[in-house]
Amino acid sequence: MRRLSPWIILVLACSEASTQPATGPVGHDREFKVQLPAAAFLGELDDRERREQLRDWGVLATLAHSGATPEQAAAATYHMPAARLPYLDELYSFSYGRGRRAYLGERVLLFVDADDPDRVATLGRLADQVRMELGETPGKAEIYVVEDQRNDGALRISRSPDVDGARLFSADYGYVEASVSDAAALTSWLAKVDDVSRVRMEAGALRLGGRRFDHSRTEGVTLDDVAALYQAAAAIHDRFAGVQRDLHEEFKRRLAKEGYVDNGHYTPAEAARLEQAARRINAELAAKANQAAADVAAQSGNFAAPGFSLDPHWLPAGDGKHPLMLARLQQLAGDPCGEIARIARLAPRLLAAEPDVSRRSGEAWAAHAVQESKPAGPACTWLREVVARRVTPVITALAAAAPKDWRDGFGPFAQLNKDLVAMLPGLSIERHNAIVELHNILLYYASETAAQCARYDGIEGTAVSMTLFYTDLLAKLWEAVDHGYSAPLRAIPGFLTTPRIDLAPAYAEELERLPATRIWFAPRADGWTRSAAGGATELAFLHRFSRVYAAGSDPANPGKESITNEASRLSIGWWDRHFDEIADHEQQYHRQNQIMKWSAVAAALVDQPTAPTFLADVRVARTARFFPWLAAHRDRLRFQELVPERRTPYPTECVALLQSYPYPSAGRSYAVSGGVSLADAALVRNAPTVNRTLPRGRRIVEAAGAPRVPHPVVDGRAVKIENAAAARVRSASSPLNVRGVSARIEGRSGAPTFTLDSDTGRLATVALGRVDGGIRIDLRAGPVEHVRSVLEHGPRGPSVSFEARPERVVARGDTLVEVKPIATSPDGSTTAIAHDTFGPGWFQARAASADEIHKRMDGYAWAAVEPAGGSGAPTVEFRNTPPPADAQPIAIHGLRGITAARAANNGELFIARPAERGARTEWYKLADRFAGDAARRPLDATGPIAVSAAAEAERARSDAEALARSGRLEEAASAFPPPAGKPTVADRIHSMVRDVARNNPNAALRELDALVAAHQPVSAETRSWFVDGLAAHGDADVARYLDAKLSGKPIPDGISLVADRGALVVRHEARRVETFEAKDEDLDAESAPRYFDRRLLVGKEGLEPDFGGPIARWRRDPDISVRAMKADPFGDNPGLIVDTSTGREYRRARGAGHPPPGGASRPASGGASGGPPPRSGLVYVFVPRGAAAAGGCPHAGSGSGSGDGSNGKECGDDSPDR
Repeated sequence: MRRLSPWIILVLACSEASTQPATGPVGHDREFKVQLPAAAFLGELDDRERREQLRDWGVLATLAHSGATPEQAAAATYHMPAARLPYLDELYSFSYGRGRRAYLGERVLLFVDADDPDRVATLGRLADQVRMELGETPGKAEIYVVEDQRNDGALRISRSPDVDGARLFSADYGYVEASVSDAAALTSWLAKVDDVSRVRMEAGALRLGGRRFDHSRTEGVTLDDVAALYQAAAAIHDRFAGVQRDLHEEFKRRLAKEGYVDNGHYTPAEAARLEQAARRINAELAAKANQAAADVAAQSGNFAAPGFSLDPHWLPAGDGKHPLMLARLQQLAGDPCGEIARIARLAPRLLAAEPDVSRRSGEAWAAHAVQESKPAGPACTWLREVVARRVTPVITALAAAAPKDWRDGFGPFAQLNKDLVAMLPGLSIERHNAIVELHNILLYYASETAAQCARYDGIEGTAVSMTLFYTDLLAKLWEAVDHGYSAPLRAIPGFLTTPRIDLAPAYAEELERLPATRIWFAPRADGWTRSAAGGATELAFLHRFSRVYAAGSDPANPGKESITNEASRLSIGWWDRHFDEIADHEQQYHRQNQIMKWSAVAAALVDQPTAPTFLADVRVARTARFFPWLAAHRDRLRFQELVPERRTPYPTECVALLQSYPYPSAGRSYAVSGGVSLADAALVRNAPTVNRTLPRGRRIVEAAGAPRVPHPVVDGRAVKIENAAAARVRSASSPLNVRGVSARIEGRSGAPTFTLDSDTGRLATVALGRVDGGIRIDLRAGPVEHVRSVLEHGPRGPSVSFEARPERVVARGDTLVEVKPIATSPDGSTTAIAHDTFGPGWFQARAASADEIHKRMDGYAWAAVEPAGGSGAPTVEFRNTPPPADAQPIAIHGLRGITAARAANNGELFIARPAERGARTEWYKLADRFAGDAARRPLDATGPIAVSAAAEAERARSDAEALARSGRLEEAASAFPPPAGKPTVADRIHSMVRDVARNNPNAALRELDALVAAHQPVSAETRSWFVDGLAAHGDADVARYLDAKLSGKPIPDGISLVADRGALVVRHEARRVETFEAKDEDLDAESAPRYFDRRLLVGKEGLEPDFGGPIARWRRDPDISVRAMKADPFGDNPGLIVDTSTGREYRRARGAGHPPPGGASRPASGGASGGPPPRSGLVYVFVPRGAAAAGGCPHAGSGSGSGDGSNGKECGDDSPDR
């Protein structure tokens, strides 16, 4: 017999929810070097992702150098892919920012950058992460310092002295711990910390741990803030306590009917039956609990969780029962053309009030669109009929709708807009224009009659609510619309704002289908753990607890949410991954992060009966209003634009609907909504718990992975992605058909090989091995990567096509990629990737097997070869149509099994299919064979053509040179055979190609010096493919310099080739760089070359800001002076210009115009900053203001950027023309 205790699990539904450490130099026996042939892959990443990849590789190299077995390497790194392929961003949680941690058995390894300006802060935050993940303080931590030696294509990793775990949680690392039982003690503790990292709730007291770093201060919270959150959580707890009690009593009554008696004794069979009954009853009551919670939350003034939201609402008309939109639609129905004329007359006034396109309201944009419209006569008569047929039903439905049905928007109105757009195809010009004007009128109404209004849940009037309002609104102003060109593109390099993302055409349909986005901040599931021991509950936090979430929707189907459109996915995803950097720039986000943590603490406190309750007695200030608060705090906030306030009949604050300036993806009005959802008791109860029986590093991942969130799970040497179907796999150009992504770690101790695979094919292989006492990392792209590369960058080499078939085949690496046109926009469901790189229309591609392609070739009698000239690539079309009758016979040398061809007058060579299948090897590879230099010479119909007539080693070399000529330096680097003996001139050129491709410019310069010192001439053929390849790769200025250098031509004084930031660049020294201030009339040349003062590089990493887009944007930046060169003596757009009179250096900026979408596609190369953009009449120069007055600026040639994280604000150039 045993006693059975009653149990119940009820889930209530919630609505929307110091001194530096000892890390200095150490002995050389404790350091090693990492060679990075894999750095060729870095060209596929933007400046920021390259640095993050190097940090990841520092971890992998250290594990290999430590002798980790494949199983240990898998356990230590399963959460991060060995290669940061951009399209894996939803399958893995990539690490971002300074610092990494890894677990090797029982060892804890912490990594810091050699140039980290505050290692104390980095190690302190890593220590908090380790304690959160392990559930305990480690005995010690091993410290590794990673130095990015980018000009040598290498990393240097040194081991610093170990640090005791206890010391990591001491004042040496900014840690402060105290026991708190009253308001005074909490106030005292909050005054010493910025970031709470540990809370233990004991009987009558709190044990608090947190950090403050003298050199990396972050905005914290006050007693008033914590009390406001506690009191909001207590109000929720009290409301739902009654529901919980009633449901518990009903549970007991139902269980009693099943035969349960308190303190009764039961046989095992009876106990089993009663436990089954308890589960059944609990399941039945769970639904009732959810509904009861929803009913309570729906009551006026009630809420299920503290928080804030800023959502779009339609404004009411005077009677309050109908929307203002109804009156406008009735006006339209009465006289459509009259309404068009009325709004057109409003346009001049609206535009005069908002002349700046980046600040213009939706009304102004819509009125501007109809300004020139004058429909009359038959068009007006027809338009009146359309309005009667299309608009009148919406008016009828809207007049009958209750306020709750139209307050958040009205589906039939949104559907009306979609229906009007669908009418456009096939209409006459007059009717087409009339429908466009009607559509614009509706857009005008949508902006005029709506606003985004604040909703406070339990925190209205508090300082907490002001921070949540500001951070939520600012996310929309920066991420969604770039209001007033205020998005911090210069302060936070790589920052993505939707209007600056020029999406590929493959995403156009999605933009139309899901135009609305809801973004909100909420706790991150993997940012904390909960544990309970000895009757006390403990919460442990990462530094970053706040996360950005998003959902997309179609206003025509209100209430139904789905994935976001691609532009929002990219920009909001970037924001979430770089939250800390955004918070460093705008400290209110650090404060929001602390509010998020304390909301979890507050929810836990009210849910624990023995926890202290002194916060209930704190008198919280509740009189704040947002717009006065904004004005009073303006000097402390980053956003300096006027917020577009809109006065409404609602009792809360409202802002106008946000409208971006026009941009290529789709200039449209965005109804962006969202808010900030804080933690509640249910979230605390479901927080991840630490399973200390698992190996270190795996103790919380299973618990932290929500059912719908993809996350990696390790099993021995294999890593699989759980819930992978919830992720979108997308490249810059289109969706990818990549399913079943997994990884496997093979090899031996100290030399692991990481293979990224998928059901579609292999993605990449990263191999580590020991060499010269250090580690070498190689990366080999797989078929999926090759297919993606072909369609994003074009064929870049010879191609094959087939008569009467639409496909073409190109080789990339060891993969044959078949590209074919398709009729409609791709969705990624059937092929690997799609894009329009190959010409007008849609294309899809896949990796094809050689046997399949060769079998297709066998079906044709002839191969028609068109040898390309210059730096172009040959094409081969397999045909059954014979050569023209007047084609002349010509001998072919160098192709096994092929001795003759027919030369047509148009330059094509017709080569017959060899009779024996075994003799067709060369016939299959004609495109590659004719990529050699000999086949590029003008055809001589009377003489033979020699095609790579050489031994196999020479054939491999010739093939690699053909790859290099087409700009595929990364592939050529791996294809060149090693020197057979003493390096020849050609071998040295091959080495230079490897070094350029692998971002090892110093090695390339050494090879160049050796070539020049040897006084050995470089053949015209070798120089030709080398120079052509560099130009095709994007290094046009470097190509021209080397062409002159290798041909013995004099190099002008002041021109040199240097290593800079991991790349070869041409340095042009000028006695004076004379500039003048750019005027408004000069600001229309977005394609003009751009340079920027090197001091504008950001932070220790020296990250390059994005200086693309309208010059007008930078003219209004108070810290930037936009100038233009008086003369243009730099015809090659060198990567670096030096003014020798001042010592200042000006770097070539990335290509002008919009950046690649999401930074996911390959940026223009050419030195460190991208290839020369098209020439125009102006060359712009961006310089910081106020350098002379501020002083203390680093020397222009130091390469340290602002150095102190000031983003160059104290350095500038406001001098007159020089």
